[in-house]
Amino acid sequence: MPESAPTAVQIPAIGADSELLHLGLRDNGSLEVPPTGPDSPASWYDKSPTPGELGPSILLGHVNEEDGSDGVFAGLRDLQPGDEIQIEREDGSTATFSSTASMPRSRRARA
Repeated sequence: MPESAPTAVQIPAIGADSELLHLGLRDNGSLEVPPTGPDSPASWYDKSPTPGELGPSILLGHVNEEDGSDGVFAGLRDLQPGDEIQIEREDGSTATFSSTASMPRSRRARA
């Protein structure tokens, strides 16, 4: 797919649905992270390829919020092979990906 910045992510199998902030690097070279708090959005690292382009595109989101509630990606550990990840793009297209693996049960048990 040609370059087009992402605007939203949906992962129906886990109920994730978020607009995407576009974040970069901090002055110290570390990644900026999305805000915390109830209903905080996910973000896209704007120096990575856009979803659908060749190469790894980086999305960031919290699993847990600072108040203890579930973050946008709380259900990632429940993804199963074949579950779809849909990324809406500025050009109106949707890049659709499929999960290729699930986390082993032993890792799921850790908090």
